[in-house]
Amino acid sequence: MSILYLFLALLPLFTSNDDPDQRGSINAVIGYASASDLSEDAYARLSEQEKIRRHLLYVLEELRNAPDTYAPDLSASRASMISLLEEYVSLGAFPVNEKYPGRRPCFIDDYGNICAVGYLVQQTAGEQVAREIDQQHRYDYIADMDMEELDSWIASSGLSRREVAMIQPTYDFDQTGEYVVVEPVNSIRNGNMPFYGIGLGYYKFHRYFGRGRNGSWRYWGVQSQFFDEGYWSIGAATESVFYGLKNTPLYATTGWELNYLVFEETGLQTTPNVGIALRWPRMRKWSGMMLFNYGYDIPLINQDLFPYNRHRFELGLRMGVQI
Repeated sequence: MSILYLFLALLPLFTSNDDPDQRGSINAVIGYASASDLSEDAYARLSEQEKIRRHLLYVLEELRNAPDTYAPDLSASRASMISLLEEYVSLGAFPVNEKYPGRRPCFIDDYGNICAVGYLVQQTAGEQVAREIDQQHRYDYIADMDMEELDSWIASSGLSRREVAMIQPTYDFDQTGEYVVVEPVNSIRNGNMPFYGIGLGYYKFHRYFGRGRNGSWRYWGVQSQFFDEGYWSIGAATESVFYGLKNTPLYATTGWELNYLVFEETGLQTTPNVGIALRWPRMRKWSGMMLFNYGYDIPLINQDLFPYNRHRFELGLRMGVQI
C-alpha cells in the first residue's frame, strides 16, 4: 500500500503540463476551448491572427477568474503578468510558423515577432533571457523546455507552469507570407525589409590638416525612404566628419536623422548613426562618395510600429555638384 501512495505522490512530478491529445490544436493545455461558442465552420473562417487573439483573450479571462492563493509578492507579480499579457494582445504582433507543417509553437520568429510567453519573459527578465530561451527552444512546447532560466522565471512570475503552458499558442504552418508582421522599418535584418531612398542635401567641405584629418564637412538634407512592405518615410538628416584618415579618401562620420513614417499608421523616430565614407576625387565640379552607416532607431511617436530590433545598416551613394 505504501508503494502505491508513493507512486501517486510522485506522479504529478513526472506528468506533462499539457495534454498530448491537444498538441496540434491552438493550445496544448486547453485545446480549442476559446472556440467553444463558435461552430466549426465559423472558427475555420477566422484568420490566424483572430484565432490567436481569441485564444489569448480567453486565457486572460481564465487567469483573472482564478483564485489568488499566492503570497503578496507573487500576487503582485501575477497581476503584473496579466497586465503585460493584455498589453501584448493589444499589440497584435504574433509569430509565424514557417518551418513545421501543422500547428507548432514559435518563441521568436525570423522577423522578430515574439510569442506571448516570450513577451512576458522579455518585459520582466530581460531581452537576453528571452533570446536564450528562443535559441534553445524556439519551436518547443513549454512542457518540453528544460531550462533553469525559464524555471526561475516561472517560480517568480506568480503563474503556475500549467498556466504558462496555457498561455502559449501554436501557429499554423504558413509559407505564403500573407500575414501581418510588425517589423521595425528602416532596418535590414536577416535580409528582411530592404529599403531604398532618395535625398537632396547640401554639404560644405573644408580643407583641414592636422589631428589625422585631411578635410571635413557638414551635411544637411531632406530625404524620403521606401520599403518593401509599403512603408515610406520623409525626414531630415545632418552629418559631420569626426575623423579623417590623413592622405586617404576615408572618413569616419556621425549623424542624426528624424523620420516621419507612414503605413497603415504613422510614427516618428529619430536615428543617431555612425559611418564610414569613401570620398571620390572631385572631377571638375562633380564629386561623390560612398557611405556605410550603422544607426539605431529610437521611436518618439507610436512605438508599436517599432517593437523589437531597431538596428539599421545602410549602404548609400551620394553625388554632388559644386555651387
